Amino acid sequence: MKFDYEYYKSMLLTNPLIWVIISVVAIIIALIKIFFTKSKSNDAPKKKFLLRKTYMICLLLIAVIFSTTEIWGRLKYGIYLLHEEPQDALVVEGEIENIVTIKNPQYHTYKSIKGEEFEKYSNLERDAQIITISGNDYYFMIKGDLMVGDYVKISYLPKSTIVLEVTIIYSEELTIN
Repeated sequence: MKFDYEYYKSMLLTNPLIWVIISVVAIIIALIKIFFTKSKSNDAPKKKFLLRKTYMICLLLIAVIFSTTEIWGRLKYGIYLLHEEPQDALVVEGEIENIVTIKNPQYHTYKSIKGEEFEKYSNLERDAQIITISGNDYYFMIKGDLMVGDYVKISYLPKSTIVLEVTIIYSEELTIN
């Protein structure tokens, strides 16, 4: 399976950075509006006005928390793509020891798989995985047919541990059938 580097870069770096910029601007605008808006009427009770400001601050904090987890979930793997390119990839072989699914926000589409494999894997789960191979963890867009016990060869980016290509060398499932 080959994974598209440009898709990784878009989903794990570019899109989250755009959301960071949008979030920061929105937060600044909201804070200005909350703290520098005065009551329009002298008749309005101050308690009601302060309650409304408190409500707005709480909503803003909730929005910040949700957007931060979404953005951080992607950036923690993609931030290294600022300096990593496909030509930096290393190749390693080893046995798959563990597969851990990363639930949302690590959802990928199968447009990220190159070639005919798109049809083959389009009905499988679409969450990203952290797959442990010979004691080291690697970020996989999807796992496809990979299972614990498979012996694989991967091409990966060393800082982000993002896998660009995986080939099954030996699989117990292949030898049983």
